Amino acid sequence: MNLYVHIIDGPDTGWWKSIYLVICAAAALFIVYKKWRELKQMNKKQNDWISLSVGGLTAIVMRSGGYMEESSLLLLRQLCGELQFGNTDAVVNMAQHVYGQPRVNRSFYTNYVKVYHTYPHRLSVMNTMYQVAKTGGSINEDTWQLLMEIGNELLITPSDQTQLADRYNQYRRIYQSQQQYGQPSFNGNEADYRTLELQPGADTEEVKKAYRRLAMVYHPDKAPADKKEEYKQKFIAINEAYGHLCGE
Repeated sequence: MNLYVHIIDGPDTGWWKSIYLVICAAAALFIVYKKWRELKQMNKKQNDWISLSVGGLTAIVMRSGGYMEESSLLLLRQLCGELQFGNTDAVVNMAQHVYGQPRVNRSFYTNYVKVYHTYPHRLSVMNTMYQVAKTGGSINEDTWQLLMEIGNELLITPSDQTQLADRYNQYRRIYQSQQQYGQPSFNGNEADYRTLELQPGADTEEVKKAYRRLAMVYHPDKAPADKKEEYKQKFIAINEAYGHLCGE
């Protein structure tokens, strides 16, 4: 203590004080940097689990539908990339892993999404699962009920649940028609024509014109601030329909 007092109050005290303050500042910066690194690592692990939870939930939906096709995984990868759900490879790998498990704890994944995702993000997760569920051309009753339950667990509002149901109900009706008559009331191509606002049977040139027109109207860059998600999903649907009809 006497040495400290001598250093601070003795001759040339200005230099010693400056050195002391620099050392204190450096120590403080080191502590802040260390805490920042710890938080960064923690956030990375948290984000990884958020990504993996999306893959897990999507796999549960696929299992309910009874299929995991390459097209489903490609769509999952595309949507996760567009919506920035984290590492797309990790999401797809998790989906494949969970799909092969004999028993899966769904609440484990829904709790992670519910706690760590914002509401718009959770809504995007739900839309992603609906998109993947319809890859096979229809959505069966078990999968439809499962999607409703997951929506409730993710605290999706009734009005947003209704909008999702209205958007994808045609694929449920296809399944119901298949069960009743052995064939869909309208095939996937007809649904694609309707997405492009065309009559079934329109020729390739008409399809291309409709696609160009709608793609310009619903391009995400042109979306009003309050309709960005709606425009994004419409733009995805337009591109899917064009790809189905023109094989591109």
